[in-house]
Amino acid sequence: LLLPHTALNLKEDTSKNRKAKLSDYATQICAPMGITHILALTQNASQINLRIARTPTGPTLSFKVRTFSLVQHVRSYQRRPYNSNTAFAQ
Repeated sequence: LLLPHTALNLKEDTSKNRKAKLSDYATQICAPMGITHILALTQNASQINLRIARTPTGPTLSFKVRTFSLVQHVRSYQRRPYNSNTAFAQ
């Protein structure tokens, strides 16, 4: 849905034996690449959260996701489904 402006092949540094935090991405990755906003989805056993952060020093908004729909379900309900594959074809 967010292609082509996503980091699909981003790999975390596992040599430090810790999970990377959102602030780590903001300082190490976003500034050199000119990224201004981060959308982060996190999930634990009981809930799904969405965090929207403005980098490098802006506010971070946190939301609890109550329901969501898969792309296949949305397309099945549309009269004229939008095909994103042809929209970004070059």
